[in-house]
Amino acid sequence: GDLEKAALLSFYDSTGGDNWKDNQNWKDASKPICSWAGVTCKGGSLDNATVTELNLNGNDLTGTMPSAIFELPFLEVLNVRDNDLYMEFGNIEKAEKLDTLYISAIDVGSIKGIGQAKALREIHLTGNALTGDFPEEIFDLADSLESLFIAYNKFSGTLSKRFGELKKLKDFYAYDNDFTGHIPSELAQLENLQNLVLAENKLSGTINEEFSSMPSLKLFSAYRRLKPGPKLHGKLPSFSNVPQLEGLYLDYNHLTGTIPKDFIAASLGSELITISHNLLTGPVPLSLDSFENLNIEMEGNKLSGLDSRFCDNRSWMNKAVALYDCDAILCPPHTYSIYGRQNSTESVCQKCDEDPDVETTPYWGSTDCDVPIDEQEILELLY
Repeated sequence: GDLEKAALLSFYDSTGGDNWKDNQNWKDASKPICSWAGVTCKGGSLDNATVTELNLNGNDLTGTMPSAIFELPFLEVLNVRDNDLYMEFGNIEKAEKLDTLYISAIDVGSIKGIGQAKALREIHLTGNALTGDFPEEIFDLADSLESLFIAYNKFSGTLSKRFGELKKLKDFYAYDNDFTGHIPSELAQLENLQNLVLAENKLSGTINEEFSSMPSLKLFSAYRRLKPGPKLHGKLPSFSNVPQLEGLYLDYNHLTGTIPKDFIAASLGSELITISHNLLTGPVPLSLDSFENLNIEMEGNKLSGLDSRFCDNRSWMNKAVALYDCDAILCPPHTYSIYGRQNSTESVCQKCDEDPDVETTPYWGSTDCDVPIDEQEILELLY
């Protein structure tokens, strides 16, 4: 108890405890440490030892977090996110039970040392203005790490093949960084991976067909609505053996070829599929008609056919098909809508100019009437 009390007092003094939003009972000698604001103990608030959690998120902490906090021998959860706080990871190896770190939106000088926390299962490191390559030290946590949240940073460089070592990984959220290169196929070999969020990075290359067979995957997000530069290209994988899939977001890339016949074949619970604004060609495969309920955004491609048998799938597109028939899936050739489909009375598919001398879009799901020009054709026109 004395060791724990000393660590907490050091923490309080180093982080401006007198000015915290809530510092109830802290430093009150008549109150057990387990009753101090934000402190949780194994035995409840009347205890004076066995601190398991420290939850002081958004509590106006300032200054530098003392490494003494890692000397709390039973600490499992440390939550100091959203504070004007500086921290490093020296001494973290002493926190042998530390399971979850919420350190988003604070100033982390460097991640050096984090790999010594051998029980770490979940790390929230979002919006910390971190730069440079992905920290290799994370791979030292292969025996424990299940969830890694590093969105809204400025990490760059490529994603390592060493991701294949993180066999327990369930969640990897890296939204809005500056990672480049391709998506390592090693991620596709992670049998426990449920959520893979790589959207709004600067990834390019092809998506390996291995991602089509993942037993636990629920969400695969790699859209690219905002950032310029090379994008994901090549064939759209079939994702045919991903039974848990709920969301697949690949819009605004440069994927080419046809939508595979066995696309999302095993994903009976899929909720939203976005493959819009790519360079996909050919017809929408009739195999998708077997889905009773599907929200699939395909507009802004070069699709050449949508079978009329899709038009009675009344539950499709958030039930919009019940209201607008096939227009709810894709506007037909020589028509357009701001969304390339009708999802309200405001977004009706409108006929293009009927002047026989004016060529208009021959594709399904157009957002304007212009005939899209192939990049290859542009080059030929220029020379």
